[in-house]
Amino acid sequence: MKEYRTQDQIDDILLPEGDSVPQDVRCRAIIDVLCRIPDLDYRRLVERFQKIEWFVPDAGDLSCFSFFDANIDITMEVGGSPCPPGKLALIIYLSPALEQEPLDLVQCVVAEKLAHVILGHEKFVRLDDESEAREKKERLSKLQHWGFPIHFKCCMITCFT
Repeated sequence: MKEYRTQDQIDDILLPEGDSVPQDVRCRAIIDVLCRIPDLDYRRLVERFQKIEWFVPDAGDLSCFSFFDANIDITMEVGGSPCPPGKLALIIYLSPALEQEPLDLVQCVVAEKLAHVILGHEKFVRLDDESEAREKKERLSKLQHWGFPIHFKCCMITCFT
């Protein structure tokens, strides 16, 4: 039988910010996924997560302000010409619409986003179809390794993000 970490064992840097983590479906899914990720991937996530923020707006908020630390140094080229160096904040957005979905589907969505991070699949540019298909296969393999069932709807939700 697999041993999972408890919520108390999750590093604070991996949880959404705030005085307390709300217990809506999205936040519950984040905690459940973080408890289930195997130790090697969990440690990799802790190392990389200092550069990622969760954005889990309250389901009742029609609009809000959120501030994020732009802490990723980037250099880019546009049309073959270098752009001035800048900074980005990598944000994982979980829509309030997910509150209407079953917990296991939301867990799949959260796990898929964390697989992006662990595998280094954060996207700042559009990939060609072959590379996109390869990365998607890698993420789905990671989800299966973690023990998450692959939902067709999860794949449809996450393929556009």
